[in-house]
Amino acid sequence: MDGESGGMVLSELSTNIPLCIAEKTRKVKKLQSRYPEWWLVLTDHIGFRLDDLDRQQFRKSVSIAHSWDRVVLLNPADHTDAFDV
Repeated sequence: MDGESGGMVLSELSTNIPLCIAEKTRKVKKLQSRYPEWWLVLTDHIGFRLDDLDRQQFRKSVSIAHSWDRVVLLNPADHTDAFDV
């Protein structure tokens, strides 16, 4: 159904974001004490066409634990289009 078209994309995001977070967390572990705040900005090549409803559904249904101050998904086609995980 059209109303459920984002389901597969949301599933892929919920699978891949934790993998990216874990990898980046390992890479910066030795440097974390140098800066008081850490943001992780991920370029979203999976769901960059998600509308507001899909993003709300993602936030409601997916909980991703992380140690970053902020994790942002950035639309690679529009730098002004981003949302916090």
